[in-house]
Amino acid sequence: MDTVNNANQGFSLPLKKGPFQNNGASPWYVTLGLGTPYQKLKFSFDTGSNFIWVTSNLCADDSCKHYGKGRFFINKSASFVNIPLRPSVSNPTPHIVGFGPWGSMEVNAGNDDFNLLSIEQDDKIEVNSDLYTAKNYSGQQFEELDWDGGIGLPALEELPEVQHNPYLTRYRSSPRCAESHAPSFHFFKTLVKEKKVAQDSPFVTFSTDSNTGEGEVRFGKLDDRYSDSKDYLFLPWDKYSTDSLAYLWTTKMYSFSANGTNLLSSDEHNTAFLCLDSGSSQFKGDVAAMFAAYQITTLQGGDVEIEVGQDSNGKPGKLVITPEIYNRKIEAGSLKGEVVSQFAPLEGLGPMALVGSVLMDHLYTVYEYSISGRVEDDSLMISPKGMWIFNQPTGVEIIQSKQDKPAPIFNKSK
Repeated sequence: MDTVNNANQGFSLPLKKGPFQNNGASPWYVTLGLGTPYQKLKFSFDTGSNFIWVTSNLCADDSCKHYGKGRFFINKSASFVNIPLRPSVSNPTPHIVGFGPWGSMEVNAGNDDFNLLSIEQDDKIEVNSDLYTAKNYSGQQFEELDWDGGIGLPALEELPEVQHNPYLTRYRSSPRCAESHAPSFHFFKTLVKEKKVAQDSPFVTFSTDSNTGEGEVRFGKLDDRYSDSKDYLFLPWDKYSTDSLAYLWTTKMYSFSANGTNLLSSDEHNTAFLCLDSGSSQFKGDVAAMFAAYQITTLQGGDVEIEVGQDSNGKPGKLVITPEIYNRKIEAGSLKGEVVSQFAPLEGLGPMALVGSVLMDHLYTVYEYSISGRVEDDSLMISPKGMWIFNQPTGVEIIQSKQDKPAPIFNKSK
């Protein structure tokens, strides 16, 4: 693996925006190289999944149709190594990966090198990883997907052991499989182990501008433009109540309301969750709450308010999402040209409001891990600490709460 100068300073990759489509997936992607010689493909850095995958030439001509159109040609990569997938007690269908309401993807597995070209330097950054090579998927939502594959950046890389159940709730999840032949996915941990990211800068950040169609994802470095900001909230990670979804970046949500009607809330008996998912676009989640939110925002309009995190006085922080944010014009695919309120029910995600680019396009979002152990003796352990969200310097003021002091993460990164 190549050595990168000033690696401990972290690195940035440019994000590009595809057309906004009504399938619930983020339009943002990074063009990366995969294989030897590397093939350029579009990937989402996806905090809503726990595996790595790419559309491949294993797909038949009439399968794996998607807007991104790219395919990884395994036979043209000298560095590709096949990983046999075998049934086991914990995973009797290893060739099937769940994509929630989109359906499932039939895959093989292998290992190859990713080539990342950072904004700061011309040196290439190579990351070796296992990955799923898709051989079959179909459906309208896949057809509207702007990217060719996804790189999971989950909160938890290892899921709790769960008994196999074909009806088990899965979002974009690869089930835990302890067998030695199973592929494993540790993208961020690999960056730390290979000293591409310093242990004292355990951050992944997203900054996007839907008006310009340009953005940036950073690994191991922060944007100093926000170092003096007091318009932010810290959202501590709270494990979601369903073990099979424990990899999601979730935090306790005090309330979720649309035009003054409360739709989700936490109390002494139940906890509601907010999830920030960089691989998604629209709000989705709890069936009753999201159906009601869609109906209210479509027929009545009004603001959507979310209480989450805390201000300096210990009071719940408030986010206000106006119609100009949640109403989006569909730029390609089904409903092209129409303006649609971006709320969608999703079976198995209750009580939760999960959201991606519809909200994150107006925020600076930082995912922070906690890292313990040492790279040198292979005792490195990575766990989620939480998310930091900041109002962007220009644009809509979503975070209504003010803090007394700037965010302390900027002291850590110096």
